[in-house]
Amino acid sequence: MLTGCVTSPSQSHSVLLPPTRAGANQARLSIFLQLQEGKSGDAWMEISSVGLRGNDGLVVLAGGSGDFAAHDVADGQRFLARGVVAAGQYQHLQLSITKAVQQGEKGNIPLLLAAPQIQVALPGNFTLHAGESRSIFLRWDAADSIVEGALFQPHFNVVTEPGIPLLVDLAYVSCPEIDTLYLIRTDKNMVAGSLAIPGQPTYMVYAADRKKIYVLSQGLGLIHVVEASTGRIIDRFKIPLVSSPSYFIASDSRNGYVLAEQENELLHIDLVSGTLQNRRRLGYQPRTITWDEQKGQLIVASGLSQAIYFLDPLTLQRRDSSAVASGPEGLLREDNYLYVAEGMANTLAILDMRSMQTVKRLNVGFQPRRLASNNRHIFLTNKGSSSVSVISSHQQRLVREIPLASSPFELALSTIRPWVYVTLPEHGALGVIDQTAHRALRPIELGSAPAAVLFLE
Repeated sequence: MLTGCVTSPSQSHSVLLPPTRAGANQARLSIFLQLQEGKSGDAWMEISSVGLRGNDGLVVLAGGSGDFAAHDVADGQRFLARGVVAAGQYQHLQLSITKAVQQGEKGNIPLLLAAPQIQVALPGNFTLHAGESRSIFLRWDAADSIVEGALFQPHFNVVTEPGIPLLVDLAYVSCPEIDTLYLIRTDKNMVAGSLAIPGQPTYMVYAADRKKIYVLSQGLGLIHVVEASTGRIIDRFKIPLVSSPSYFIASDSRNGYVLAEQENELLHIDLVSGTLQNRRRLGYQPRTITWDEQKGQLIVASGLSQAIYFLDPLTLQRRDSSAVASGPEGLLREDNYLYVAEGMANTLAILDMRSMQTVKRLNVGFQPRRLASNNRHIFLTNKGSSSVSVISSHQQRLVREIPLASSPFELALSTIRPWVYVTLPEHGALGVIDQTAHRALRPIELGSAPAAVLFLE
């Protein structure tokens, strides 16, 4: 009996793979496992390897091993494997299966394997082009995989990306180590596709009126312009005068702002023309920036200066400043207050924007980083304590601490779904929090460290 080998659906494990770079004539392929729609079952299998077979033979993909229970996969999707492969045509996925059981209330019944290796046909003329990042989805009919209660003969079929979904119920997650943006269906909390963005993509902004996504590629010092309806890169422009851009936001569909933390620079970029509008040297290690809609100004947190700066959005001249505790990180403007995550002090400072004075500090988790709000509650990632703090925005008090699988960093909040997405870089996954119930759900497995999240709503 293999009771001890079966993964509980409540368990979560790291799927982080070592980063790999694609060469000039290579593409990147990610494989995800999910159940055939309308099918379930009580099968469990152990996979030892996954390969891609083409005209030049078999390419073994990274990852590709683990145990998979039908009831565990049923409520979502599992990351299976990823690889950098030569551009060209491929005909099959090849899976090596080492064990299988039928799970039941009275225990697990071992099954005989019909064959140790399974070949699953790819759609006709499946071709990977140089520079692409593609995802395919292996759908498993678990119920029909058990023959007469004794034989395991897995039924799979492969579905390639159905194209870019409609621009609703969609989020993008950047994974800089593999030069990829994953598309997430927010109605199902599942990966739906992937796009290749060279140069370590991180922060993104969306110009809804032009249906364009602007992606900061930190490694190349570029902003890529992606047509949201097709996923094509239609333009790119160089960020001038700095070598290491570190943070990127926009106040509207035209005005973008880039921080270069190590160079102590803030740049104002016209997102339509791609031209530099202004620049300002600002404090020491400016880490994050947010847009203050109420006062029409930029707010910047400077790490080593232990200060918050309030700036004119056009001239970048300083309007005001405020001292805070050490290591200011995330910023959130809410009603008449500015909330500041003080990363070194493990506190959340609350600054009254009318008096420009800090009126309260809340003890939160270790190394607080980023903030988001749904107008009733504020969510704060705590990198050092692997948790998210929930703060009542009306009472300005801590109401809950939500434990996570690993250290969170960035987060984003949906306005049409009850989700808060939290990046879990050490886990290779995107954390999902139910913002109504204040509990963590199953993470979305990516196999690579996510950097930032963008909702398209």
